[in-house]
Amino acid sequence: MNIKNIFKHILPLPAANANAAELRVLYEIAGLRNEISSLKADIEAYYNEQRNIALINERITEETIVHIMTNEKFSKPYVDFCNTYFEPNRHLLLVYNLSFLSYPFPVGDNVFEIHNLQKIDLNAAQKIIFHSLWSDEEVNRLYFEPRLLRKSVWIVWGADLYNAPREKRHDFVRSNFAWYCSGADSNIIKERYSPKGKIIDVGGYIFPVSKTILDSVKRTKHSETVIQINNSADKSTLEILDVLYKFRDHDIRIWTVVSYGDMQWKDEIIAKGNALFADRFQALTEYMPPEAYVNHIANSDILILNQRRQQGVGNTKANLYLGNKVFIRSDVSTYGYFKSNGIEVYDTSAIPNMEFSEFTKNDTAASNKVLIEETIDEAKLAKKWKRCLKWEKCKMYIWRGYRCGVIFTPFVPLARNLAA
Repeated sequence: MNIKNIFKHILPLPAANANAAELRVLYEIAGLRNEISSLKADIEAYYNEQRNIALINERITEETIVHIMTNEKFSKPYVDFCNTYFEPNRHLLLVYNLSFLSYPFPVGDNVFEIHNLQKIDLNAAQKIIFHSLWSDEEVNRLYFEPRLLRKSVWIVWGADLYNAPREKRHDFVRSNFAWYCSGADSNIIKERYSPKGKIIDVGGYIFPVSKTILDSVKRTKHSETVIQINNSADKSTLEILDVLYKFRDHDIRIWTVVSYGDMQWKDEIIAKGNALFADRFQALTEYMPPEAYVNHIANSDILILNQRRQQGVGNTKANLYLGNKVFIRSDVSTYGYFKSNGIEVYDTSAIPNMEFSEFTKNDTAASNKVLIEETIDEAKLAKKWKRCLKWEKCKMYIWRGYRCGVIFTPFVPLARNLAA
């Protein structure tokens, strides 16, 4: 008997005038109906997933570049960028759609939602690009199939580097990619992993706040000095609120983002901001569309980043492009990265010793805008991203020991993809 026939035969009995025994039967039947309904949904989901995997594997050929990413706020902008500037038929974008994230899901004939990598034939692909490296599943797949590393690229976001577990599997995989895409964190990668592959700067990732959006916004005149602290909820925001308290008698307004990040500090940040600055403090508690968020940036004057690691690069670039003064801790990689590219940023740790006039002075806005434009113009970025998507074969040996009984194979020869 199939599921439809089961539903046809198990119908609710009339509850009117039913005795206790009949009501108990009705309750049991209702529970059985729910279980069957849940089973049906599970079966349909299973067959849909199998069909999806079959379609994905049909699309993967030796000419295919497979992208693996989680649906984040950066995913849709990157997919749109990829399909605009590169050949969509050569790119397959596999996206984990996590239920607790509510960002717009990327759209395209070459975009597939996935739940795992188990049955996806990555060996058939020309190149595999990991947009960040979060999950144990990804690490395990690469660890137990090390030949995949010969064609794999790790696009380093930040947390996937700084918060990566330091244990055998993770260290091995992160040390043996053929290619790493990173700018500011290049030295951190070298120090931690002594990578076998090549590190290349593609100019930046694709952020929701595009140059088109930035060019369309208009700054409004305001008398007060508007200050943004950090780009997400973070304990370090509390420290800067204390630092800025010395400027309380000046005409200032402060805002910060607490809609994502380290959410355990959200309530304390809001409480402290309100206690110190009252109605001159605002916390953004909900995710905002890029256009609305840019309006906040456009009507700010100063961005202060106080996190202990690289973070908020897209936010920083948007502020610099719109002419805002930016403070970053000098012991964070982005500080040196911007400085080395001629972009003027200031040391957050120097603020406690600054007078208000020095704190607000901004005479490098025009030159910063010219330099930062190179890193947010998608057409210019596309030329740099071609280096990441180009195929070239070259020999690489990595150390990998397999122990199975008395068999020990210490070296696995691999090939890596490098750009000229």
